[in-house]
Amino acid sequence: MLRRMSQYRTMCRAGWWTRLRLSGIPVLQSLLVCALALGTPTWADPDLPPEFYPEHHQVDALLETNPPPHGVMFLIRNEREDVLVELLPRARYYIERLQERLPGTHMAVISYGPELVALSHAKRADYPGLQDEAVALAEMDNVDLHLCGAFAADVNLDAGDFPPELDVVPSSTATYQDYEALGYETIVLQPAW
Repeated sequence: MLRRMSQYRTMCRAGWWTRLRLSGIPVLQSLLVCALALGTPTWADPDLPPEFYPEHHQVDALLETNPPPHGVMFLIRNEREDVLVELLPRARYYIERLQERLPGTHMAVISYGPELVALSHAKRADYPGLQDEAVALAEMDNVDLHLCGAFAADVNLDAGDFPPELDVVPSSTATYQDYEALGYETIVLQPAW
């Protein structure tokens, strides 16, 4: 008993590193195994098929509604400027699916946060192809892409700082409320990573 107490006192005085070593835990190996096992979670994979994102179920539900909705609006707001790299292709995928099954249904994409800066002419080099993707989305039949002019003004941008095909509205809140009053369904797009 005295011997055991003496060993315990030695371990307590030795510090946490010695206690771990004395207990037989190979610390670095354990950390390495944990890091490798965790890796990048599948939900954080930007190439993950859209079926794995939470809003996919909302889109499926809209496809089954009878009568179909008057329209669908996709809302995008995120603090990360680069989020449109992930969300615009996903919005396009959902819009194509909805238009395939619900032809003639109007779709709107509304961006009203810091992410819309990525669509400005000044950021074109930082996000190659993103402006072209946004313009292609806005030029689809029955699709409008709106950017919040109030937020753009807050960061010293105006309609002239964006491609002319993108609709810079004075207030995204008013635009959202107008669509809501018309009976549009709302789908909020969030990044996976």
